[in-house]
Amino acid sequence: MTFLCKQFIILLQYLKKKIIILHKEVIMKKQLLLIALAAMMLQLQAGASVTVKESTSPAYLHNSGYSEQTADIVEVSKARSNGRTYYTRGERDLKQSNGFVRFWRKFYAYFDPAGEDYSFYHHDTQTTPSYTDL
Repeated sequence: MTFLCKQFIILLQYLKKKIIILHKEVIMKKQLLLIALAAMMLQLQAGASVTVKESTSPAYLHNSGYSEQTADIVEVSKARSNGRTYYTRGERDLKQSNGFVRFWRKFYAYFDPAGEDYSFYHHDTQTTPSYTDL
């Protein structure tokens, strides 16, 4: 009888240790889950205060690491969707310059593939090829 009691007591102690370990694991998993949810909610709260108008402004895009060309493309897209025309600073300077400067600028852009001729976003899509496609 004493042998069975000792074995039963040992078994109960073993089960008690396992239950305590399992209980600690469950508590730890709950705590990690709550911490993860809290971190996610903080991130969502921080990103929710930016409106669409703010997120497409050139200053916001520039501060977010985008180039000025990207900010100009966004501004042109917004202007087109509102039915307005928008020209970047370089395009306005080219349009306001005299014919001689415009000719040499277009001549340079024709022979240099990296030269900016400001036709990247301002063009009419034609289904037939022309000399401007060269």
